[in-house]
Amino acid sequence: MTLPKIISFVATLLIALVAANNIAVSAQACDEATPDLAALISWTSDLRSAATDASLTSIDCPTPQANRRVLLIGVDGLRADAAAMLPLPNLNRLKQLGTHTFWAKVQSTGTAASGPGWTSLLTGHEPEDHSVDGNNDLKDVSRDTVLKMVKDTFPDMKVAASVSWHPLINDIFDHQDPNTLDAQHLAGNDEQVTEKAEDWIASGDYDFVFVDLDECDGAGHAYGFDGYINEYSKAVERMDERVGRLLDMVILNSENVEWLIVLTTDHGGDGTSHGASNPENRRVPFFVASNSLRVAIGTMPANDPGSHMDVLPTIMHFLGGPDAVPSDLDGQVFGFKDYNRAAPPQCIPDTSNCSCESSQTDYRGTTSKTAFGHECQRWDTQTPHDHTRTVENYPDAGLEGNYCRNPDGEPSAWCYTTNPDTRWELCDIPTCTTGTPAAPTPAPVNSEPTPSPTEPLTSSPTSSPVTSEPISCPGSDPWSCGCSNDLQKDYRGDINVTVGGLVCQAWESQSPHVHSRTPANYPDTGVDGGHNYCRNPDNESGGAWCYTQNPETRWAYCSVPECMHTAD
Repeated sequence: MTLPKIISFVATLLIALVAANNIAVSAQACDEATPDLAALISWTSDLRSAATDASLTSIDCPTPQANRRVLLIGVDGLRADAAAMLPLPNLNRLKQLGTHTFWAKVQSTGTAASGPGWTSLLTGHEPEDHSVDGNNDLKDVSRDTVLKMVKDTFPDMKVAASVSWHPLINDIFDHQDPNTLDAQHLAGNDEQVTEKAEDWIASGDYDFVFVDLDECDGAGHAYGFDGYINEYSKAVERMDERVGRLLDMVILNSENVEWLIVLTTDHGGDGTSHGASNPENRRVPFFVASNSLRVAIGTMPANDPGSHMDVLPTIMHFLGGPDAVPSDLDGQVFGFKDYNRAAPPQCIPDTSNCSCESSQTDYRGTTSKTAFGHECQRWDTQTPHDHTRTVENYPDAGLEGNYCRNPDGEPSAWCYTTNPDTRWELCDIPTCTTGTPAAPTPAPVNSEPTPSPTEPLTSSPTSSPVTSEPISCPGSDPWSCGCSNDLQKDYRGDINVTVGGLVCQAWESQSPHVHSRTPANYPDTGVDGGHNYCRNPDNESGGAWCYTQNPETRWAYCSVPECMHTAD
């Protein structure tokens, strides 16, 4: 069934449902219950599912690859909240035809500049893999773009690109492989881009059309990336009108053709730039729309909103199934029912050396120089710069020594400097690495370790708990193992990761989890010294444990080896 028929069918279905409901309501007495909202939601939650009795191609009987086509729309500098709040009827049409989010990520490393942004979008890789770090090294791209991969994998497919930002063709597509594009257009503006793409779609000669719209980025740099700024909002609305024209042309040319339409951006924007590491720059909209039953209708889950690096795997999966998707990508297939996404990567906290927060408020390391090399002023001094960012005013911000911190919501960690002519500067704090979380072990029933008879039941006890010296066992070595017959209370080693791979929270810290297992409450149990090593201060039956740095997992046991008896 073609897109026009789907839309017509859905409209007819809804009209019939409304009419039936009106008839039912008219026959009811006035004191009947209010119509069930849940029923209305179930009617409209997945219009494609409601049309399963129509002559749509099922997942089990896929459309031949030769009858599949792709439209990839890249909107340079489209800020997510502007796309979400402005009246954009054509983006709303895409939402109704597939899966979307306004909270997808850009690449997690490198700056949110166009060069690395576009290259990550087109290759499905982080900058460290595709080798493009800025706008001046695009020719260094070392990974295949989705256009080249489609051409190499499906040689009979015709690929075309119409762009406003000419380096996409000159420095990436043509430089990487001059045989990738069967047609190209270096446009002078977005209107010319759209007109050429309309012609290509109407001709039916091209199977993969790539479109780059640049006006939103230009308006953002000139006036500000902000949906409340007239010049930027008007540029976004003109973009939406052009997307609508392309969608209309796809619908007119969808007879016996299965289309995939993907729309996203290389970066967002904040003020008149997009360099800072913040959500305004690094969270973006992402749409996948299709007349294929393989594509789900709805939003991506909050804990896995996707990434613009999902473009390449999504298109390859649409065209060739799972075997066509490379296994080494940083992106995954987005919005398809016949693909199970892996658990989303999580930042691995290591607050002494790096940061997991975009604003770096979690950083507690010892970096004491700014990004420009100036020595930091101590937070507890008022010279050479007097200030109010003191421990008294910001007690939980980690304002110790002269280390870089972010107590007040700046874009990243910073410090006052010892240079009288430079009041303050941002610091260069690295982002912690990300990884796929290990399969969690079953959590104990209680959200808090079970209180022992001697444990204080309040966070501020009037007396210290009774403690006893750990007992020894055959082969005892408290620095490397724990005695099982003493519940590993004797362990004094430096393991600081749970069985499930979560990094431990320091015992003296009350963040992210507030607790009472402090050195003051549990002296002589090994929780003193400011460390985050696994311990068992309160006789937990499973052995050594710790609170975790994951706000969603309060505590878990650790993989501390049991001491083994060795023969004399």
